[in-house]
Amino acid sequence: NLERHPEITFSTVNEDDFWIRSLAHRLLPFKNQVDRYNAELESIREDKFNRYGSRPRLIGVCHPSIHSSELARHILAAMPQVKIIMILCDPVNRLEKYFMHFKYCFDDLADAEHRRLASPIRDGSPCFNSSTALLSEKDGKLKQFWQHREVAKHMPVLLHLFSGRRVLLHQEQLQENPHRVFNSIAKFLGVTRSFPEDTKFPRYNSIGGYRTDLCYNTTLVRELQEHMEPEYLMQEAILRVAKVSIPPSLRLRRTRCHNLATAEVTHCPLTECA
Repeated sequence: NLERHPEITFSTVNEDDFWIRSLAHRLLPFKNQVDRYNAELESIREDKFNRYGSRPRLIGVCHPSIHSSELARHILAAMPQVKIIMILCDPVNRLEKYFMHFKYCFDDLADAEHRRLASPIRDGSPCFNSSTALLSEKDGKLKQFWQHREVAKHMPVLLHLFSGRRVLLHQEQLQENPHRVFNSIAKFLGVTRSFPEDTKFPRYNSIGGYRTDLCYNTTLVRELQEHMEPEYLMQEAILRVAKVSIPPSLRLRRTRCHNLATAEVTHCPLTECA
């Protein structure tokens, strides 16, 4: 949606792994890496100019786990013009979605991959027939999986590194008033004009309905929330610091499972939903 602004584009339509993999063990990149990456970015800017008649002033990088790489966040923080946008979502929802993508057993895995329910990049480790494994294997086969889903432990350093260069918002805000929210983000980034009034902000990366068996098990949902209470508390704390109102879903600890009876079922992992 940010890419819809004529002054903004992104390094790739997918996740940009340059900062996570290419620089995985280097604080400073090789010159040829810099030259190659910059050439790719310039090509992207040129492509947007050819398509829309405007040359983007800003280029964004998108990766949902970049915060967890200590080296990547220090490299980015060392660039004074870099700003960070942090979108918070329900911890249990996020946990289930990753479980579905990487650890859930599907009767037809190829079909699940085609429908973007399962990731085509699985590490070959065992899958699980039920989301109850999230707790029964928390300290066993899914120990590393849980560790990679922890966000709260990274937040103090991240907030310190990008002090004055960050914007915080909750996913619920994007759904309530997207035009106002995206205009505030654009202003924070430093663009010279607002989004056009007729700009539509569809939903992406949304897979509704019963994704796994989790939402059939209210006891398991409640137990997972108890285990992830530090994540909820972290979200409330940083939103208060940022002077952002705490949305009802966070305050009441309402996961997607609480809303399935009334929620609109969406399926737009790559394409857009109105």
